[in-house]
Amino acid sequence: MDLHAIEMEVVSLVSVDATIENVFSEQGRIDTIVHNAGHMTFGLSEAFTVEQLAEIYDVNVMSAQRVNRAVLPIMRRQRNGLLV
Repeated sequence: MDLHAIEMEVVSLVSVDATIENVFSEQGRIDTIVHNAGHMTFGLSEAFTVEQLAEIYDVNVMSAQRVNRAVLPIMRRQRNGLLV
């Protein structure tokens, strides 16, 4: 089994779509996606601006959705795949 770690900018829809398409084009399939991007905050919640929290939410929540929307249709067509 070959395992390839692929870097992509998960807050960019263009990057996510291009990366998923490139992997699928090169490999002919996508077996597994591991969601491992994430940000955390430490400290008093009132110390963070709304913009800082929006950025954290974008990375932790919206980015997973960007990747899911790009890869799940491929996995459904394959009738195989794993999101972790």
